[in-house]
Amino acid sequence: MKFLLAPGNKRVVHILLLLVFFSAVVITFARPVKDVDLFWHLKTGEWIWQHKALPDKDPFSFTVNPYTYKDYYRTSVILRSYWLSQLIIYGFYSALGFQGIILFRCIVFCLLFLFLYLWMRKKEIPVSFALLFLYPVLVFAAFYSGERPNQITYVMSVLLLFVLDRYRGTKWLFMVPFLMFVWLQMHGGFILGGLIIGAYLLKDVYDFIVRRKRDSYLKKELIVLSASLLVAFLNPPAIHTIFTVFESSGSMLLKTTSENLSPFAYYKIGIYLPAAVIVISLIVNAVFFRRYPFQIKLILLAVFAFSLTAIRYIPFLVFFSVPFAAGRIYLLFKRYFDKKAVVTITSCAVLLVFAFVSVNNYKYTAGRGHLVINKFPDDAVNFIKTAGIRGRMFDYYDWGGYLIFRLFPGEKVFIDPRGLVLSVDIVYNMVMGGSLDRTYGDVPQWKGVLDSYNINFIIVPPYYLTTGRIVLLIKRLVDDPGWKLIFVGNKSPALIFIRDSADNMPVIERFGIPKYYAYLKTINDLNMEVRYTHDYRLYLDLALVNIFYGKYRTGMKDFSAAINRRPSLKRTIIPDIIERIKRDGKVALSERDIYVIRYLL
Repeated sequence: MKFLLAPGNKRVVHILLLLVFFSAVVITFARPVKDVDLFWHLKTGEWIWQHKALPDKDPFSFTVNPYTYKDYYRTSVILRSYWLSQLIIYGFYSALGFQGIILFRCIVFCLLFLFLYLWMRKKEIPVSFALLFLYPVLVFAAFYSGERPNQITYVMSVLLLFVLDRYRGTKWLFMVPFLMFVWLQMHGGFILGGLIIGAYLLKDVYDFIVRRKRDSYLKKELIVLSASLLVAFLNPPAIHTIFTVFESSGSMLLKTTSENLSPFAYYKIGIYLPAAVIVISLIVNAVFFRRYPFQIKLILLAVFAFSLTAIRYIPFLVFFSVPFAAGRIYLLFKRYFDKKAVVTITSCAVLLVFAFVSVNNYKYTAGRGHLVINKFPDDAVNFIKTAGIRGRMFDYYDWGGYLIFRLFPGEKVFIDPRGLVLSVDIVYNMVMGGSLDRTYGDVPQWKGVLDSYNINFIIVPPYYLTTGRIVLLIKRLVDDPGWKLIFVGNKSPALIFIRDSADNMPVIERFGIPKYYAYLKTINDLNMEVRYTHDYRLYLDLALVNIFYGKYRTGMKDFSAAINRRPSLKRTIIPDIIERIKRDGKVALSERDIYVIRYLL
């Protein structure tokens, strides 16, 4: 305590606090690679580097027809608008492999927290208080720790708002047009930059016209901010990106991806963090809102509205709120408490809290295990290469990028997280949902799609990895004699089915597996998941799979477990199914029964 209070040790203490804090940041974000989007960004960066050009046609999938490049803005935007960040990511990978990707992630988040820290220091918030206020931000940011251009937008947006808030009227203002130009080449989040600049420009126009201010710095700011908007938006790529936002709103698949779900959707399935962050941000900002600058009020209101529609916007609400809320809270502490006491207590708290964070998070670092999480089908890809499987594949959406990374140029994918063509989303859902509608003549939709695209093999998990819902396509493939099971993942949740044809007979004879193994894999993996979450939806899925497999009594127990965790299920068809199993020892579920149960999920 005396060491912290000694005047001559002030600089040493500050350095020590910063070292402890940024050590905690690095350890927190030095985790295995997990982002499904990383791999297609990585492969695109490699393609751009090798060809010294931007792709004008998709090199990685076989479902993007030529007409889509002129009918959809999204296709060209996704292919060409991330090129600078993709080259940077590929550069890290080519130099250090996946260790380079983890290093890239750590650098990005260290820069983010550095700018937030410097921002608060410019507001004359003490070092210890600023770092302590960043603790909840660090905890929250860990849930958004990806390895893609989206995280670069976190840094760019905070840097832009930092410059506009603290360096107006200085030479640093002239970096804004350059910042927007670079941002445009890296990620579509530059649109958020336009919103931030627009808020400041609106206030400047008001001051200039209504309040008749004629300060030299105001005229300079009007010119620089206007130029920044022109640089960012007065060009075809930017216009196409804006149109893409409206195009993508029509994709049900994109709407239901994890980052595009609302915090209320997560709340309904028992994940409360997004909604809690929204509520806490609302309360904290409401207390100090009237003291915020006009521009910040506009920005926070807009970001708050966006955050209610999709969780991908919540980090911006947190990052933008912190410097302003911290400043107001510190003033309250300064008013009612001795400054030296506040600094001393917060310094001790920083040392203890971030030392604990480092020790606690160290066990999750990539150096302690795999560099890439085992949710990706590494063993399945190795099998495809070893077995020499060829032909068109149907793949799981979230694995598309990884399959591009591992199999291109030998194989192309059906779909991947880029979502280049929204019409492909529709037929993908038909197949994964095992649709029995007959719009392809006398065959059900799922089979008609596979036949129309001449699919030779299928690589999918038995359940959706983001929700735990079973993939009904697995049941269709097990029931259909035209498909054979040849691979069940050991380290990953992958299943591979291949078409029963003469060309594939050597592979089937060598690697063929009884199809019921697909059900055993599903049951085993879902049992592992249910140990951690006890989510009633997982029990419903387990019940369905056990009934498909013929384990009716086990299915009945799973239905009962779901009811115990969700009593409202007593008013559904599930109690009737339980009674039928008790009475007859088995049950034959109709397609309508399956549909109703899946609707409950």
